[in-house]
Amino acid sequence: MTDFVLPSTSDLANVDISGYTLSTDDPGFITDEQACVIKNLIDQMDASETVHIRSPLSGTGKTEKFIIDHCSVLPNIVTSDMFNNTLLNCDNFFTLVGDNAKVFKNALPIPTPVYDDDNNLISLTLPDNPNRKSATDANIDLTASPVARSSAQLAGLTINDDYNCAGIVNSAGTSYGTDSDSFDAELVLYYPNPITLGPAEWDQNAILTLICSSFNDLPVNGTMVVFNAMLGKVNTSIWTCLNAQSSVGRTFDISWIAHAPHDTGNEGPQDTVIIKRLS
Repeated sequence: MTDFVLPSTSDLANVDISGYTLSTDDPGFITDEQACVIKNLIDQMDASETVHIRSPLSGTGKTEKFIIDHCSVLPNIVTSDMFNNTLLNCDNFFTLVGDNAKVFKNALPIPTPVYDDDNNLISLTLPDNPNRKSATDANIDLTASPVARSSAQLAGLTINDDYNCAGIVNSAGTSYGTDSDSFDAELVLYYPNPITLGPAEWDQNAILTLICSSFNDLPVNGTMVVFNAMLGKVNTSIWTCLNAQSSVGRTFDISWIAHAPHDTGNEGPQDTVIIKRLS
C-alpha cells in the first residue's frame, strides 16, 4: 500500500509541465495544472494498485489517456460514469485510451428524467444497476428537499463493497474481478461537474454523498483528490465531510493546491484539495 506524500503548491510550481500533450481536440475537463497533481500522486503508486476516477457526465477518457502517456507507473484505472453524452462526448472512451487493458469502465445506469407540464424537472427514475450487488432502482422526488443526514451517517456512507467487480470491464470485455471480489482503490480522483443540472440542493447532495463515500472507502494512507474545490457546492461538501470524519475520530492530512501553481504571483484560488486518510 502506497504511503502517499502529499505535494504542496510550491512543490508543483517547480514541475515542468510544458511537455504535457493534453489536446483541446479531446473532450474533457482536465487541465495541465490538474494533470501535474495527478502525475505526482500516481508516480508514487505501485502498478498493482488502483485509481478510481469518478467523473459524473464527463468520462471521456482524457484523464486516463494522460495517465497512460505521462505517468511513470500505470496502475489499474477504473472510471465510474454513465458514459452518455449529456455534456461531453463519452462515446470514444476506450478509443482515446488506446484500448489499454488496464483501463476499466464502471458504467452507471442512466436515470430517466420526469418533467411537469411546464417542462420543470420534477423527478428522476433510477433503474437497477447491474454492477451493484444490492437493488438500486428508485424514484427521486426533486420537488422535495433531500433528507438531512447526521455526521455519523455521512461518516458511514460506503459504496465499494457493493460493486460487482465482474461488471467492471475493459475494452476487451475482461472483468476487473469476480462477483465475490471486493473493489478497493488506493487513489480516488473526483471531478465534480461545474454545471448544475436540476435543483441545486440535490446537486450538492449528490456531491456530498460522493465525497463522503469516496473518503470512507479509502484504506488507511489512501488518498482522494477533489477538483473544482473553489465552487461553493464543492467546498461546502468537502468541509461537511471532513467535519463528519472528525466527529467519529478519524484523522486525515490535507493539502490545498492553487489553481495555477506555475504562475508565480498569480497562482489564484485553491481549487484542488488532496486528502489522505490517516485513520
